[in-house]
Amino acid sequence: MPGLARPCIASNCTYGGYTIWAYAWPVPGEILTSDNNRTDGEILVLWPGDIRLDYRKIDVKDVAYVAKRFGVSPPAPLWDPNADINNDGKIDTKDVAMVARYFGLVY
Repeated sequence: MPGLARPCIASNCTYGGYTIWAYAWPVPGEILTSDNNRTDGEILVLWPGDIRLDYRKIDVKDVAYVAKRFGVSPPAPLWDPNADINNDGKIDTKDVAMVARYFGLVY
């Protein structure tokens, strides 16, 4: 999935989309403060296993996606960090098991 950042797996927040914003406090002598606010981008908080990013469900397509990449590690052409659920640098039985554990979940 080119262009996608690694999904955030969080245990203490609501799953869904969040907008990123920032504010920089003016510094002494700053005249132009209209550009001190910035709203840009989105963070997706997903359930572990929803790696195809079709949002709110873990289905056979997610399992098949990880299984197709079983045994792959960087820099192999099929490498996808989103399929490395436990972030250990390889796609193995632990990753497939994590997707299978949540198979059928709609959230």
